[in-house]
Amino acid sequence: MSVHAPDCRCDTYGCVLRRKGIRLSASATPTRTQRRPFRPGPNNSWEKGRIGEHRPDGSFMPVLNDAGQHMGVKEWADDRTRNEKRLKASKAGVA
Repeated sequence: MSVHAPDCRCDTYGCVLRRKGIRLSASATPTRTQRRPFRPGPNNSWEKGRIGEHRPDGSFMPVLNDAGQHMGVKEWADDRTRNEKRLKASKAGVA
């Protein structure tokens, strides 16, 4: 709905365009609430501070430290060589 009459002669931007014969539809004007598809963010375990692996069924298997608690990314990175050797040995079946 227009605020001004169709034959308005004021100098506002919308009235000047209307006099030139340019008509803008409501869908041509940008708004914040236009229909945008919802895209959930990725399930990024690195940003959550957890280290582990994603299984083929979609589940997440965290790496546990010596105390049996979830290992954080910083704790993993502090002793990466030892942790990667332990992970490789556990995947090979050696306890």
